Formats: sequence, C-alpha cells, structure tokens
Amino acid sequence: QLERLGERRATNLVELTARDLPPLDLTIPGADDSLLAGRRIIARGHFEPAGEIYLRNRAHNQAPGVHVTTPFAIDATGDQIWVVRGFAFAPDGITPPFVGSPQSGTVTIAGVASSFPMTEDAGQPIPVEGKTSYRRLDATVARQLEPKSLDGFVYLAGDTGGPGRLPAVLPPALDEGPHFSYAIQWFGIAVAMLTFGWLVILRPRGGRESAPPPAAP
Repeated sequence: QLERLGERRATNLVELTARDLPPLDLTIPGADDSLLAGRRIIARGHFEPAGEIYLRNRAHNQAPGVHVTTPFAIDATGDQIWVVRGFAFAPDGITPPFVGSPQSGTVTIAGVASSFPMTEDAGQPIPVEGKTSYRRLDATVARQLEPKSLDGFVYLAGDTGGPGRLPAVLPPALDEGPHFSYAIQWFGIAVAMLTFGWLVILRPRGGRESAPPPAAP
C-alpha cells in the first residue's frame, strides 16, 4: 500500500505540473505529443455522435447514470479524440432514457486531458439499444473503435449550454486515495498478530504446581 501511495503521489505531481502549463491547442499538428494527463486543451472540430459510447455505473449529485463519451474529429489534423461530454441520468446506471445530442457543426471545445486506464478485459462492453456500454475505456478499445484517436481523452468543460449540452463531468480529484489508511490498518493488524503470538505462543509456559497431598489423619 505504501508503494501504491508513492505511485499515486508521483502521478498527482505530474498532473499538477501539467495543469500549470498553458492550454494545448490540438488544432496544431504535432501538439498531441504534449497531451499530458491534467493538461488543459482546446480543439476545433465536430462531434461524431454515431460512434458514441456510455461509461456505465457513474454518479452525479448522488444520482446513477452514465458518462456520455463521444468521438471528436479535429478539423485541422484529421485526428480524433474521445470526449467525456457529460453525464446522463440512468436509473439502472446503464441505460439512460434520454441523452441530449451535442452541438452540431464546427465547434470549439475546452477541457482537461486524461490518460486511458489500463484494463485486461477490453472495458467489459455491453450492447445497449444501439450504443455500447463500457465499464472503462482503455487505449486498446479506443483505438479499435476509432483508429485515428489520440493517446488520451478529454473531460469537457462547461455545462448544458456548451457544445456538449450535458452536465459536465469533473476530472478525478488529485487526492492520495485510501492507500495510507490501508497501510495503517495493515500495520495495526501486524502488531496485533505479533502481540497475540507473543502472549499465546512465544511466551514461556510455566508448569502448574501440583496440589499438595492430603494430610494424614
């Protein structure tokens, strides 16, 4: 757990450093070479709703739903980037009864870049009424669905009045997670086990004194 805590802190430091950089304009060829997690980005192009997918079992203001994730074609370069354009309510966390369409035509988007998670199960796809629901969107799936997609995706900034026209999904908080508290718990368990072992197993056992024979009458 302490090793994972160190990895989490290192990752957070990289993202915090990226957020201090000026916004990255993806309309400039080669700009995606600096597409670091946490980097603010801008791009001009158009959404492609036909390739849209849902990331299931998400929540927003304690309501269940999905993160609507849509390919975005960058007009100047021909590249594509996956955009988490917002949250849609779904009572079962999988099938939203209604998902508003993104703004059509050429638009300018802004958001925060993130790296794809590592998975070994292709994101666990489930067909949902013409769309596909995934638990996660990893790099392999992203490239299979959109071969021109960049090595990262974007959390779209804004609200229902912007190009995505859905309540915005914020990037994950840069906290240290539960690793430190887990480490404390494991240390506590180890100390308790050692103490128990010393008291019950390792402590020398003294023989019981035999009872004195009964006195002669």
